[in-house]
Amino acid sequence: MQLELLPIASPVPMEMYTLYNESFPLYERRPWQEQLALLRNGKLQLYQLSINNALAGCLFAWQLSSCYFIEHFAIVPAFRGAGIGSGAMQLAIQRFSSIALEVEPPAQSADATRRMAFYTRLGFRVFEESYHQPPYAAGYPSLPMCLMYYGTGLKAANFKALQAEIYLQVYNKH
Repeated sequence: MQLELLPIASPVPMEMYTLYNESFPLYERRPWQEQLALLRNGKLQLYQLSINNALAGCLFAWQLSSCYFIEHFAIVPAFRGAGIGSGAMQLAIQRFSSIALEVEPPAQSADATRRMAFYTRLGFRVFEESYHQPPYAAGYPSLPMCLMYYGTGLKAANFKALQAEIYLQVYNKH
């Protein structure tokens, strides 16, 4: 089985749109046309996870000053539970070296607990400070999240600067 993490340029395959919409609730994702505009202007990067040239997942990432911020990561349902997500994250770690990402607090649900354990097994650590994901659109609330990190470039002392950069670059919030 050949597992690859490949950068995707325009046009974005329709299967990516479908996976993005099916994997994240409306309040946890940006409208698709805005997502495409960010990809076109180079601020946001899209990677396709492929197994033997078949779509197995997608990863949206932002290059920040100290790390890459993985905004969305999804595996095609048929490939879930088979170690593909771990393999994909290991490829992302090799490619990016320092990574930050948001995860729901484990107390929210069994899925959130499972996700936190997944990233912890891969070597990610949780910033202890309180963190909220800003809303993607007016009328949606901010969401309590845990900000996790991987890599030597990120340390607990960097939390405030990293949070400010994520809010500004990713969410366009000052």
